[in-house]
Amino acid sequence: MPKDKTDTHEKIIRAAREEFMEKGFEQASMRSIAGRVGMSAAGLYRHFEDKEALFSALVEPALRAC
Repeated sequence: MPKDKTDTHEKIIRAAREEFMEKGFEQASMRSIAGRVGMSAAGLYRHFEDKEALFSALVEPALRAC
């Protein structure tokens, strides 16, 4: 049975929000976000293709609400 990734996904989104708020998009790094979650950067890339995809996942819900 596949592992439920919902909890990990939520942790990544929280860590990404913190990272982007503290450092801005340009200075934020996937490696740092992964470290905040306690996973490797390679593990993070299994969830999101790149930093742009992660940022989009973070802001799209707010954009849809407008």
